[in-house]
Amino acid sequence: MSKDKHFIAQEKQVKACFYRRPLTRMQVSLLTGIERANVCRYVATLRENNEIRVISKGICPITKQGGVEFLTTNKKYWHGRG
Repeated sequence: MSKDKHFIAQEKQVKACFYRRPLTRMQVSLLTGIERANVCRYVATLRENNEIRVISKGICPITKQGGVEFLTTNKKYWHGRG
C-alpha cells in the first residue's frame, strides 16, 4: 500500500470511529491503533472540512487529564453547535 493510501485509510478509520459516539483523541488512538499524533492531524483536516465538532469537554477516561475534547463526526450529536 502506498503511503498516501495508507494515510487515507487511516483518516477514514478515524472518521468512522468518531461517528459511533463522541470520543477523545486518545480513545480513538487506542481503539484504532493509530498514533495519537496522526489522529490529531486527521481531526485538524476534518475540522477544516467542517466534518467534526467538539460536543463537550471533560476528563479523559484513559489519561484522566481534564479539559479534553470529546468529538464526533455524527451530525445527530451536533445539536446546533458550531
